[in-house]
Amino acid sequence: MGNLYSSNLTENSVAHIWIDNPSSNPCTYSNPLAKQFATVEKPQPLSSSVDDALWMSFRDVLTPLVAKLNYTDFSILNITFSALLLVVIIATVIFPNTLKTINSEIAPLVILYLICYGILLKKYQTIDEQIRRVMTTNNLFDRFKNVGYDVAYKTEHTGFCKPKHAKPARVFVFRSVEASVVSSSCAVVNAGGIGSGAAADADAVDVEVGRAMREVDTPTAPPLPSEIQVVTIDSYKMASDKSKKEQEGLDFVDSFYADIYNKK
Repeated sequence: MGNLYSSNLTENSVAHIWIDNPSSNPCTYSNPLAKQFATVEKPQPLSSSVDDALWMSFRDVLTPLVAKLNYTDFSILNITFSALLLVVIIATVIFPNTLKTINSEIAPLVILYLICYGILLKKYQTIDEQIRRVMTTNNLFDRFKNVGYDVAYKTEHTGFCKPKHAKPARVFVFRSVEASVVSSSCAVVNAGGIGSGAAADADAVDVEVGRAMREVDTPTAPPLPSEIQVVTIDSYKMASDKSKKEQEGLDFVDSFYADIYNKK
């Protein structure tokens, strides 16, 4: 049977409801938890804050979808494949001269089995997305947050490729809003390069940085010295006088040529 693969989707200290628990379900193609969802009770931490109306709404809305995650399809597929495989083996033994080798007969069955298996996996992944969509359309995320809980539907190893001994895992997690905020803050600090040993100094660093930013005034341009101001004004006057003189010279030349033209 092999070793069970432990899932890390949630911790025991956090309120949760398993829909598909690989640690307690040794059989891959049987999921009694999905069938029991219609009568599941509130986890203990939610008893005081989540009222019965909200919990019944959560349970009644999701029960039709969760019930489909019972692996009945996989059981039928395995039984059918096993029966066909047995028929091929018996027929090969009874009629060795009329049938091809056993390998050539089994190969198409294996390919057909894998195709059907992949289709069922895709079907169950679609159900997972429908569960999240129904929770959104019925405002279940917001309604639980209003009473202090972030609810999430988490899945793991629901595809074709997975680690050795791993089995599909599905769980509803109810984390308190305060715990979610603390967890997000720690993730941001660690992502910024601050180690766990220096996390206690993070607030102090923020305070000092904010104080330093408030103390910095917007720099202003210093006034020009009086000598520079005088030189600037004098330079402007000299440029103006020069322009006037050049204009007077041009006027004189124009009048000179105009007189010569008139005399002719």
